[in-house]
Amino acid sequence: MTLEITGNLQKRFVQDAVLLHQLNPVRGSPTAYGLDRHPHDTDVSREVFLKRKFLASFALLASTHKDGDRVSAATLEVGAPEGSIVRIASNAGVCASTLVLLRDVMEDLQNVSVMGLTDERRMSVLLKIISLDSPKIRHYFAELRKHRSDILRTEQFLSQLFSTFNPNEIEKFFTWMGNLSAITTVTAEASPLELLPYILWAEKAKWEFSTYLEAVFSAQCIDSPVWIYSIYKLGRYAVASRALCQLPAEYRGLFCPMRIEAVEPFERLEFIMKENELPLRDTLRRFVGGQEEEFARRLATIWGVTNPEPRFREACHLQLAVHAELQLIAFYDQNPELMPPFRFMGLDSTAGVSLTGLVNYRPPSPAESLNTTDACSPPGSSIKSSPDSPENEDDEAPGRIPPTRGEELSPKQAGQSNPKRQSHYLHRRDLAASEDILDVSQKPSWQKLVEILSDIEHFGVHYVEEKEFLVIDENLWVRNERQFHACLQFLRNSGCRNVGIEVRTYDSLSLKTT
Repeated sequence: MTLEITGNLQKRFVQDAVLLHQLNPVRGSPTAYGLDRHPHDTDVSREVFLKRKFLASFALLASTHKDGDRVSAATLEVGAPEGSIVRIASNAGVCASTLVLLRDVMEDLQNVSVMGLTDERRMSVLLKIISLDSPKIRHYFAELRKHRSDILRTEQFLSQLFSTFNPNEIEKFFTWMGNLSAITTVTAEASPLELLPYILWAEKAKWEFSTYLEAVFSAQCIDSPVWIYSIYKLGRYAVASRALCQLPAEYRGLFCPMRIEAVEPFERLEFIMKENELPLRDTLRRFVGGQEEEFARRLATIWGVTNPEPRFREACHLQLAVHAELQLIAFYDQNPELMPPFRFMGLDSTAGVSLTGLVNYRPPSPAESLNTTDACSPPGSSIKSSPDSPENEDDEAPGRIPPTRGEELSPKQAGQSNPKRQSHYLHRRDLAASEDILDVSQKPSWQKLVEILSDIEHFGVHYVEEKEFLVIDENLWVRNERQFHACLQFLRNSGCRNVGIEVRTYDSLSLKTT
């Protein structure tokens, strides 16, 4: 029996959820993405392992675009006289054209179950996968084109691997890296056949060459960059083709026959606040009692508006979709006789969100800002609470709280600066919003900070990374990305939110030692 939430309970739930999202849009990430599991990393039987990857692959295929509407899930129903069924649901429903193409892939899998698995049949499946998911695949290639300069910079550090690995060990890796620059030049018009070799190339990144890739990034003193995850995601499509073909090759009895059916989506729930309602005031009153006016003023400052009420009311105008996993659960609630004995859902996205970021999060007051002299640095809310906080394997990190839009970095008062550099400050100052130094994954970026400080136009700091470094709070030296993130961690753990930043030259160090 489904319990429908209506009335004031529904209204309060939506308002609370919207306020949380407006304060910090926490995003989820899979804790163990099915297609990223190593073939030897399993504690289940071979059949269960292959079924799980099979379903994760179909869920990936059904998610043809990179948007919330296409998030998908899949189940496997076996044992019925008419054959097996892969049941698929998407947040906004499975498109008829997508269903046709998925059934076309299934026909190839039926052929594998009858005639056996060959390289030609697997390539045929992979080509159909690329055609089906080309919008999302092209998105990842666009991301790689965007990071071309960073990718090419990585090649400069390859020679440092000789000090760690035997030359014979890394010969294949060097050959593989030879195509790294080429993958950044793949055009948006490339056909599935032209994309095929790059997908096969990307498949090797995760399991065959990840050790060497990590060593290259370590030589650069950086964590895994954003662009490597685009390569990992492209490789998933090659992994999916293997997973889809392996099940019919080894367990042919499941394909006698097997077909694909889609779940009819629920209608979206429209939620609208009336113009005379004050949802923000009511929500804050439930949270903070008689302090709603004070917190409303704080929110107005954070959001950069005079009156936060209309903004919040507009944010509460929603059309809510039932998530794909819940659609499948509801389907089996209504059709218990079809409940699959294999209780597993393949997912192409995380089912929920991680609340890790809310555990230690204290919303900053409008008065709190980060003081700078020559540079800028993100506020403490962007730093992990402890060195053991989980890193997001994908392009999202739920443990990190990005700075709130509207918070501004303000200059340090002149009277607090070093008198020896006082006249120099008049020519080397800059202001930046904290959001300016966030990368595409909404994490603080050392490279973004360097680009801002290196600006030679107008009032830029003219920072030269090769000749200068940053001194944070007259104590912490920052010269590279590793030290940048370590500094953010230190400031957060120390509870420090207001610091001064100075730019110093390496030459000044040599002068002090002579």
